[in-house]
Amino acid sequence: MTSGWSEGWGMFQNGEAPLCVSYTTSPAYCVEYEDTDRYKTLVFDQGHVLQVEGYGLLKDAPNPDGAKLFMDFLISKEAQEVLPLTQWMYPVNPNVEMPESYKTAAPIPDKTLSVDSAKVNSALGKVSDILLGS
Repeated sequence: MTSGWSEGWGMFQNGEAPLCVSYTTSPAYCVEYEDTDRYKTLVFDQGHVLQVEGYGLLKDAPNPDGAKLFMDFLISKEAQEVLPLTQWMYPVNPNVEMPESYKTAAPIPDKTLSVDSAKVNSALGKVSDILLGS
């Protein structure tokens, strides 16, 4: 376990770690920017944790009309087309044509898992204690 994704991914790419927990879209990144298709996604029959990024409008926002227009823009095809090659995630807009490199990425899983953040934080604390010898 490393302190962050970049360190873990670097160790994995250098052969110092046999596995890296990453996005299922990481192979597409490697095709797109590293010109390699050697990395594959391990797909679990039990499902995957789904990361969803979102936005909201605060009740006291100084410009709610502008915020609503911006929120509409964020789900537009134009804005969503930027996500696959910048955020390395699938767009929410189904009309977006995916880049060729995504043929190497795992599809959105049929089965998703939810995780109790308190349990994750507790487990991470225990692992950290073991690694740091506390």
